[in-house]
Amino acid sequence: MNDIAEKVMYCIKEVAVTADIQTDDALVDLGIDSLSIVEILVILEDKFGVEFDDSQLNPDELTTVKNVIDLVGRHLNRKETI
Repeated sequence: MNDIAEKVMYCIKEVAVTADIQTDDALVDLGIDSLSIVEILVILEDKFGVEFDDSQLNPDELTTVKNVIDLVGRHLNRKETI
């Protein structure tokens, strides 16, 4: 697992009802609702020093741990090319 994935999973664990998290887990199965997703995104913004644009935050695309990891990865890659 890469460094980004580990950091994202650590942030998700702060909000999830369980500490046993896998990349293919559905967020809802971890006790994460829409308000919890917002909390996770705020934690991720602080941890990675980024700011997510509202256009990137489609709730239908943020349903698994991997989706959140991918969102952060895409954002960091985009940030590096700017």
